[in-house]
Amino acid sequence: MLKSSIKEYMRTDVPSVDIDDTFDKIVDFMIEKDLDFVVVRSDGEIVGVISDQEICTCIAQGRDLRKLRAREFMDACRLAGVTPCLQLNEHETVINAIRTMSTTGARYILVTGESGVKGVISFHDLIRAVRS
Repeated sequence: MLKSSIKEYMRTDVPSVDIDDTFDKIVDFMIEKDLDFVVVRSDGEIVGVISDQEICTCIAQGRDLRKLRAREFMDACRLAGVTPCLQLNEHETVINAIRTMSTTGARYILVTGESGVKGVISFHDLIRAVRS
């Protein structure tokens, strides 16, 4: 199980929102789909991630949620540049993904293959892998 490929446990239905979507639209989408995270896209490219943590941070900070857009509160990542999204190849092992997430503090990792992003894996998915 620890040496299994993360490809076996990743989620392939990567939920996404647009960079210009409103806070309300994103929260409604996450509630409707029972999600704790979404990727943010701009012109089809992944540019960030929003998790329940970013949502709660905005609320705690007292920000004007009616005017807030994804671009203003997402955890930005650039697939090429100085702040790359945390990503692993789909053939990486479960134990390497656990180590990577534990070391970096990340809650989600984008899983890539030859054709780009193939899915996402979370701590929850990795725990499920360990127990199987």
